[in-house]
Amino acid sequence: MKTMYRAFDELVEIEVAWNQVKLGDVFHSPEQLQRLYSKVHLLKHLNPDSMMIFYGSLIDVNNITFNFVTELFTSDTLRECRQKYKRVDIRAVKNWTRQILSGLEYLHSHILP
Repeated sequence: MKTMYRAFDELVEIEVAWNQVKLGDVFHSPEQLQRLYSKVHLLKHLNPDSMMIFYGSLIDVNNITFNFVTELFTSDTLRECRQKYKRVDIRAVKNWTRQILSGLEYLHSHILP
C-alpha cells in the first residue's frame, strides 16, 4: 500500500521515515482508503512516549501522492534479534517484554474501542 523511504530532516537534523502512498491506487478501493485514514489517524494521536512519533503529513498534488513522516526505526525485529543473538540476558528479554506490554496497554486503553 505504501513505499517507505529513509530521509533526513534538515530542519531538526534527524533521520525519518518518509511514507508515500499513491492516491490513484487507494481511491480505487474504499477499504484501502479507510485503512490509510485509520493508520494516519492512529499515528497522529499516539503518545510518543509509548509509540512511534508522527511528525506530519502532506498531499503532493503534482505527483498525486499522500506523504506522512514518522520516526525511523532501524533496529531488527524482535524475531531477528533473538535469531542473531542466541544467548540474550534474561533482563533484556524482560525489558523488551515490558516495552511491548506497555505499548499494548496504551493502545487498548486510549485508542481501541
